[in-house]
Amino acid sequence: KAYVLATLSAFQASAEEYDKSVLGVEESLELARKTGKPGIINLCMTMACQVYVHSKEYNKGKSLCEELLVSSEKLEHQYSIIAARHLLSDCALGGRNFKEAEKLYGLALETALKYHNAYQGGAELQGVAFALSGQSRWAKSIRINAAAREHFRKIGVSIEGLIKFWDEWIETYIGGAEEKLGEEMTRKCEEEGIAMGFDKAVEYALDFEKD
Repeated sequence: KAYVLATLSAFQASAEEYDKSVLGVEESLELARKTGKPGIINLCMTMACQVYVHSKEYNKGKSLCEELLVSSEKLEHQYSIIAARHLLSDCALGGRNFKEAEKLYGLALETALKYHNAYQGGAELQGVAFALSGQSRWAKSIRINAAAREHFRKIGVSIEGLIKFWDEWIETYIGGAEEKLGEEMTRKCEEEGIAMGFDKAVEYALDFEKD
């Protein structure tokens, strides 16, 4: 029952039924904890963290993501380790803690690459770009975002149009950086980002002091 309720709540969050999804996922987590089964608890925590981020409940999300990370590492559950690090980064960005978000997305990027998750690696790289834009580091943001989008193109996937809040962040942070730089400089920075290739872009993203 806990798993079914958590899954339903995740669908409700995707459908923007945020109040229902939060209530449902909190009930599912309570039921899961009563089972005393670490695997079920971890699974419901993962979905709860996703719901909190979708619902912009970043304070609740942060504390639960921290618990999820510890639990997932104990269980050696790769998917949930990646999810916990990514969602912690989302909570920092959602709370407009841009410097913290940059470093957390960097850690999430390293984690995704450690476990050979190419799609998530692209998402974390784009997250770094959002965090850079939030710090008014427009040029690096555009370069990193262009490298992330080229990476998605090469692996044959798209992240746009899948998650509402992520699309909003693309518009806010990447669109905002493009507006600040202007068309000509944006195009130049995009070309520089694409020319880097994914591996060099990762190195560049993880050099937090470099613009």
